[in-house]
Amino acid sequence: MRRKILSAVLIGAAFSLPVLGSAEDHALGGDYPNYPAAPGKQSEEQAEAKSGGCMSCHTQTDRKTMHMNPGVVLGCADCHGGDAGIEKP
Repeated sequence: MRRKILSAVLIGAAFSLPVLGSAEDHALGGDYPNYPAAPGKQSEEQAEAKSGGCMSCHTQTDRKTMHMNPGVVLGCADCHGGDAGIEKP
């Protein structure tokens, strides 16, 4: 019986905690660029063009794509923004 009560109290406490990581809690202020939404469909070549500069620095530690599903064809800049045309000298 004690375990059931303790479990109920712990579960109730967990649901009453504020959500960590919300935008309101961590807003830094300032002006941020507004990027367009990632495309719903694009060719491999288009995605490569949006990743070239990124992959010139992020080579051995990062995978070419973060998506396990081969149907998701996105370049780095589609999600992360920035200028994928800038390459490591």
